[in-house]
Amino acid sequence: MTQPLQTDHGFTLLELMLATLIIGVVAQLVAMDMLGHMPQRRLSGATRQMTWDLMRARMHAIKLRHNVQVTFVDAHTYTIWMDTNNNGVTDSGEAEVQNVSNTYRGVTVTSTSNIMFNSRGASHNAATITLTNAKGSKVITVNVAGFITAG
Repeated sequence: MTQPLQTDHGFTLLELMLATLIIGVVAQLVAMDMLGHMPQRRLSGATRQMTWDLMRARMHAIKLRHNVQVTFVDAHTYTIWMDTNNNGVTDSGEAEVQNVSNTYRGVTVTSTSNIMFNSRGASHNAATITLTNAKGSKVITVNVAGFITAG
């Protein structure tokens, strides 16, 4: 008995092209869905970053026993100033500039006032910080006791 030279193992070109087409359509749908969620993710990320920066500024004020000020420069930039030598002047290396739009494109920041944490972690005044983009806005509040809440 002889065996046939041709076997029926493998895929035809039509089957491979059809499978590739289906995978491509599914990948396109997933990509479009993820792109639709990106503005919301950027807004949440910017809110987390701002909250952590405020908590870190408060912690430094308590730890180093000096005032730490957070100043809102424009819609994208804020400065964290740690007066390490307590001279009341911004010296070299004492200011840390943060730009929200570098990491979180399309997010803007507004604040009712600048924030100054004292050596006990309290703030000289209450402030409301609003982060906004195309998907909405999120609010961070700092009360006079220095407590920071994001919502």
